[in-house]
Amino acid sequence: MLDLIRTTSLLDDFFKPTYKSHMNTNITETDEEYKLLIEVPGFKKDEIKISLDEGKLVVEASRKKEEEKKEKNYLHREIYEGTLRRVYNMGNVSIEKMKAKLDNGILEIIIPKEEKKYLEIK
Repeated sequence: MLDLIRTTSLLDDFFKPTYKSHMNTNITETDEEYKLLIEVPGFKKDEIKISLDEGKLVVEASRKKEEEKKEKNYLHREIYEGTLRRVYNMGNVSIEKMKAKLDNGILEIIIPKEEKKYLEIK
């Protein structure tokens, strides 16, 4: 049997992460629309891509990895570099009718509800 012992140091306790590495989201609904508020702290709008694929809304935020230089001697590193991706099942919506804006690390996406169409019975 293998015993795993985790050693901690002062730096481990001091730099304990207080964040989650995914996009926290609030979704609200009115009769006319859905509103998504998505946390993307530190990302610029040109680092965020929003797409729609077969009824799935895909939000990706990418920050390029900084080239490590020999003169940098990190003791601890938590600033996220790479790509965050989240998929929302939205059903029948049109990306052309959506609106998005970024303000203080919160991405707001407004998705108008599609008018329901009914089959005429003859």
